[in-house]
Amino acid sequence: MEHPWHMHGHTFQVVGWGKGYFGGNATTWNLENPMRRDTVTVPPFSHVVLRFAADNPGLWALHCHVAWHIEGGMFLSIAERPADLVEMVNEMDPDLRRQSQSFCGQPA
Repeated sequence: MEHPWHMHGHTFQVVGWGKGYFGGNATTWNLENPMRRDTVTVPPFSHVVLRFAADNPGLWALHCHVAWHIEGGMFLSIAERPADLVEMVNEMDPDLRRQSQSFCGQPA
């Protein structure tokens, strides 16, 4: 079954792909003019190599778009530039910060 992998908060470049596990000589590389996407379909028993600029502070999801695959663990969170994220939250307008925290069940 194919796996449509999607990344939140970024577009990425598909710089490599191949059959089977990553490693050895199974990967075809394109470092000169790679495709830019936010979703890539990975064929069964294959791999892709992604490249993206880690320049967007936040917690971002990378997951398969097949719902029961997410439930099975094909989901990960990327904590990108956490120090910058903390600084951004600390510098928020106080009213907006209280409102944001209320959505998470935190006291205002």
